Amino acid sequence: MFASKPDSIAAARLRAGLSQAKLAEAIGTSQSHIAKIEAGKVQIQFATAAQLADALKITLDSLRGLIQQPSANIVEVQ
Repeated sequence: MFASKPDSIAAARLRAGLSQAKLAEAIGTSQSHIAKIEAGKVQIQFATAAQLADALKITLDSLRGLIQQPSANIVEVQ
């Protein structure tokens, strides 16, 4: 479904098998905050980035590249 390396936070989330709600629950935030992060509408703090990286099972360095790329082309089917 995805290339070997996800190109957005949404792609990494989907690859990890998480909905926005489940990811939000895993890191202690709201689904709407995850949606804003994925859309590139908010800047996140280091603690949130570290939690995201852990939940998505990616490195902080990988996450940094994904944060700069909003997930406009990802469609999620629930």
